[in-house]
Amino acid sequence: MVTAPLPPSLLPRCLTDASMLAHIAVSKFDDHLPLYRNEKMFLRQGAEISRKTMADWMRNLAEGLRPLEKRLKSLILESGVVHHDDTPVKRLDPGAGQTKESRVWVAVSGQGPPLVHFSFTPNRKQGPVLEFFRGYGGAVMCDEYAGYANVDYGVMQSCWAHARRKIHDDCKSQPPYRARVLLEIHKLYEIEERIRDASPGERAIIRNTESRAQLAKVFEAVESGNSFSPGSAHGKARNYILGHRKQLSAFVEDERLPIDNNAAERAIRRVAIGRKNWLFLGSETGGATAATLMTLLGTCWANRMNPLAYLTDVIQALPLTPEDQLDSLLPHIWIASRPGDRLPPIK
Repeated sequence: MVTAPLPPSLLPRCLTDASMLAHIAVSKFDDHLPLYRNEKMFLRQGAEISRKTMADWMRNLAEGLRPLEKRLKSLILESGVVHHDDTPVKRLDPGAGQTKESRVWVAVSGQGPPLVHFSFTPNRKQGPVLEFFRGYGGAVMCDEYAGYANVDYGVMQSCWAHARRKIHDDCKSQPPYRARVLLEIHKLYEIEERIRDASPGERAIIRNTESRAQLAKVFEAVESGNSFSPGSAHGKARNYILGHRKQLSAFVEDERLPIDNNAAERAIRRVAIGRKNWLFLGSETGGATAATLMTLLGTCWANRMNPLAYLTDVIQALPLTPEDQLDSLLPHIWIASRPGDRLPPIK
């Protein structure tokens, strides 16, 4: 008796198929359902699949998909403009029976198609951040985390949405000052909204004239609070903006640069929603698994794609795809030939 060889598989000897793997991944990392809820739902349908089994499947699936994750990271860095941010997540500490605080970092391309990359670190030390940006040399839009000071960047930007939030939240005791500064920042954003779809040349001209002039008015309004005590909340908000004048002004010098870090904040909000449901990560390996799957699903989300159709197809196609053709399986390229899997905007 001769048995035909099995076709190549992303998960050899796995007893489930691509559609089930994709369903579990999307449920956990896109719909934010903990594995125990999937376990209960499968039981209602007569399928006994333990959460441990599903966790093993997800770990092996992430290992198989890692070449695509690494490629997305490379493309984001090649874009030359990177939004970067992080958020805390709890990680189970089995020996102590408690949880420790870990971090999930997000990088979003600032140029070209929207690409999203997540990475997991057991703490907030700067080593993984420096490794991520090693040899980069482009622009980085980020917060005030001290580890960014040693990053290989060409231009370091600060976020106007973050600066505006400081004025809005910390200057409530100074209503005339607060209103004046917020109004001038609003006018800056009105210019940005008007040139959202403009050509690079048009954007450069308008930023060099209108935006630059309006930026001067913003700083003039901020400086008017020169009598504030440096230790007060409103004094700190004022001094924050003035202390980051160069980083906040960088966008008018280059039409490619964003005005704020909202792209990263929108992407990482998915992690914040998820952790309210699954509460913590089971291990460092679980963190790496989550980062890989969230990278692909996050890029699907950014490109308004059907993540279930994408993952199902990629799980089947990846073992048969030559290494030099892997880019065809990246979400933003995959969707180009499948317009039917493009999702409408959520209203």
